[in-house]
Amino acid sequence: MTFVLPPNGQWTQKNVGDATGSLWSSFNLDLTVKQGDTKITRLNTNQSTSSDLANLGVPIGFARIDNGAGGGNYPYYTVAGTRVFKQSIGGVYGSFTQDSQTGTPTTCSSDASDIAAFNGYIYVTTASNTVYKTNGTGSWATFTAGGSDTTAHKLCQYGNRMYMQRVYSQIISWDTADTVATSGQYTLTLPNSATNLITFMCAASDKIWIGTLNADSNSNGAIYSWDGSSGNPVRYKLNSTGAMAGIVKDDILYVMDNDGRLLAFNGGTFIEIAKLPNFMKLEFKNSKVYSNSRWIHPNGMAIINNKINILVNTQLNFNTTLTEEMCPSGIWEYDKDIGLYHKYSVSYLDRVFETITDYGQSRIETAGGLIFAKNNTSNSASNGTLLMGCAYYSNSSTIKYGIFTDDNNDLYLKAGYLATTKIPSSGIIDTWQRFVLKYNNLISSSNKIVAKYRLTDYNPIEATITWTSTTTFTTTTDLSAYWTSGTGFECEIVQGTGAGMCSHITSITGSGTYTVTVDEVHTGVTSGTAIARFQKWIKLGSVTDTTSTFKIMQFPASAASNFIQLKVWMIMYGSDELKEIDIQSVVSQDLK
Repeated sequence: MTFVLPPNGQWTQKNVGDATGSLWSSFNLDLTVKQGDTKITRLNTNQSTSSDLANLGVPIGFARIDNGAGGGNYPYYTVAGTRVFKQSIGGVYGSFTQDSQTGTPTTCSSDASDIAAFNGYIYVTTASNTVYKTNGTGSWATFTAGGSDTTAHKLCQYGNRMYMQRVYSQIISWDTADTVATSGQYTLTLPNSATNLITFMCAASDKIWIGTLNADSNSNGAIYSWDGSSGNPVRYKLNSTGAMAGIVKDDILYVMDNDGRLLAFNGGTFIEIAKLPNFMKLEFKNSKVYSNSRWIHPNGMAIINNKINILVNTQLNFNTTLTEEMCPSGIWEYDKDIGLYHKYSVSYLDRVFETITDYGQSRIETAGGLIFAKNNTSNSASNGTLLMGCAYYSNSSTIKYGIFTDDNNDLYLKAGYLATTKIPSSGIIDTWQRFVLKYNNLISSSNKIVAKYRLTDYNPIEATITWTSTTTFTTTTDLSAYWTSGTGFECEIVQGTGAGMCSHITSITGSGTYTVTVDEVHTGVTSGTAIARFQKWIKLGSVTDTTSTFKIMQFPASAASNFIQLKVWMIMYGSDELKEIDIQSVVSQDLK
């Protein structure tokens, strides 16, 4: 029997189990630029030097103003930690430096501040009642909005007013003259203010959508629809503890709830249309905190190339050093025909062609803001369509902060993978015979496609490792179960130097402290620490030549089981594509 993947020329990732849809997991994939073809992605740091980002914290959002100057490439601002940062030049490719205008705010907070454009100004809130504004050419001005609370102050522009969250569950607003309404018309106080925490505000054509979290209990959260003026919002109860972030697309609100489900408003209620692969049903990091340091930031959703993109930190709340293997952190993309799949992970690579030392971190420490930032420009330095910010790990434990963009000009080598759902045997047991990869010919001999499979389920283990060369590391974790009778199983670097690489163990020596050798060269990695995940994927073969468009691989005679699961890891430029996978089997034990 022959199985062809993707079925009907379209991958699907449903994230409801290991037998539904065709993808079980994804990492750094672009599945929408060419339907049915699989391309690889990466994010790079936006900065040219580390000194650009002195005093940086978590970048929580991005905004810019069109003041009639700049030739269409207006600089973005961001709040990151206690300071405001501004691009040196306009366009997504412009580096960020700490803003030096007179009166620039120095008391911002990644947990409480927000940034938005309104009426020709950039507005920035702080953890106090002081609001800052600038038109980009003069000094920052300030005014007082509301009382003296030190809570999160989310912003939302609707009509000719700016609305601001205060005291957890209240909303005040001001007009174009910065005249602040703190009570009566254009203000709102939600019921049950002690637990009804506002998480986000989104403007549609005729309303403001308000998401809330029940932070003090396991009771349900809600979403409110408000006209921005009266005191009578409409309440929609959720089947989870809260709505964490939202985005309006085609005048429809889409929401990520606290269970990792993507919801859409159907005119009467909110229905689930996709979900993250949170199979353990455990809460993500900081799922109920009062600040904006939750697993998804209120500014963590964006419409990018007409697709919903979602920046998430999928570390688990009970143990923030862990993520489910099918659920890496980073940017996930929703497509109605595909589902929700992993598109981007953050990388150490600087945008000025430094040596690549990783291909993407499966984990971040704190998620920040995300925005579609593509500019219409002919500048040859322009590269990227988005900006995102987060706190990430520079090794196995050290936290750093960064602003990242994608490589839409395809200048850098990329790595990623897909793993299929379980393919059932046609009989009780099938013998798996042939594996056929189809692809466009690789453009460089440094590119590679590696095929692997497994016939049984194993729980992965993780270990902290220390690199000693580009192919060796040491660890105190006993990995003997992953090197059996000459068969080396998979080592995936999920955090730190070398991340994004999937290799296979070729030897393990030593006792107590073990030295492990792997079969892939981790270019630029000769020292430093990382976290590796070990799984029992069996390597079948690889493709490296630049002339072929398919490769046939034979399964060993022992490859017989009631299911098979496939994984394809790729390191390539974005113009390379995986087109199709075919596997063939014969019945070893029939159902009759």
